[in-house]
Amino acid sequence: MKPEFNQIGRPTWTKTLAEFMSYAVEEKLAYGLYQLSNDDSCSWYDFACEILKDTQVQAEPVDSTAFPQKAYRPKHSVMSLDKVKATGFEIPTWQNALQSFKINLK
Repeated sequence: MKPEFNQIGRPTWTKTLAEFMSYAVEEKLAYGLYQLSNDDSCSWYDFACEILKDTQVQAEPVDSTAFPQKAYRPKHSVMSLDKVKATGFEIPTWQNALQSFKINLK
């Protein structure tokens, strides 16, 4: 496995998205655009290492130039969570979301 170490983003668990949609309906939030992912950011390499922790699989970090793209990909694609946080919705970190996901797999 060779994930990119220089692409930074915010992993998103679909459960977090579903919970926010339910929250938005229940709280009757204003219509509009809400950017949502799990909180904190990391590289795809960091994310892969956390996923593979406690396994025999090793991740090898590579530069994003190893994966040529026809379209430009930003190195830091982290959106603002300020609008969602202002609603009072508790956004779990990607680390906590991943831990919960792994527990639910068992």
